[in-house]
Amino acid sequence: MENYLTQITNYLLTQSWQIAVLVAVIAAASLALKNKSAHVRYLLWLIVLAKCLVPPLLTIPLAVLPQEKPAMILETMDTSAAESGALPSAPLATAPVPTLTERPASLTIRQWLGFGWFLCAAAFVLAASIKALRTNLWLWRERKPLPGELQTRIAASLANLEFAILPKVWLVDDIGQPFVWGLLRGSIYLPGDFVKADSAEHRRDVLGHELSHVQRFDAR
Repeated sequence: MENYLTQITNYLLTQSWQIAVLVAVIAAASLALKNKSAHVRYLLWLIVLAKCLVPPLLTIPLAVLPQEKPAMILETMDTSAAESGALPSAPLATAPVPTLTERPASLTIRQWLGFGWFLCAAAFVLAASIKALRTNLWLWRERKPLPGELQTRIAASLANLEFAILPKVWLVDDIGQPFVWGLLRGSIYLPGDFVKADSAEHRRDVLGHELSHVQRFDAR
């Protein structure tokens, strides 16, 4: 059990520092390319995501020179003793050694770091899950459907888009900007003053931007 724990700890520590170094390099590259296309920076950050999905780069120690096997050494010693005429010595009698009860091995610093890594990861997942649940409940209480006339206008303006089923669109008074929320596709949430926008072109641009998030499955 202790051996498995040590291996897992070594894996996590190695993966963590390699990802940290890669994040620092990608952040510096993104800063240097801040005036370039945003797609280039997005592709660079995908390298970090790919690194999180692959095992860490490990070094395997290999001997450069061949090592002599212990059996060959013993065979050489026996041959030398036979040639010299020496008789094999009888094994010496040894007194019995009293056995002591072994104490359980204490955890090393690396193993404690492994436990800390697991605890921090579990705390992060728990906090993110609680926040997502609270946000979902709040939106469920505060959201309101669009007025019927506005729904008809939006459906007509988005009729030429390649969507078999348009996502649901809701109004929320206490938000400052539109966003997409939900699992996978999600729904579109718009500020309450969206209905006051007189320009149909502006409404179309806002909804088109949010629909692009739905199409890419990058809902929050």
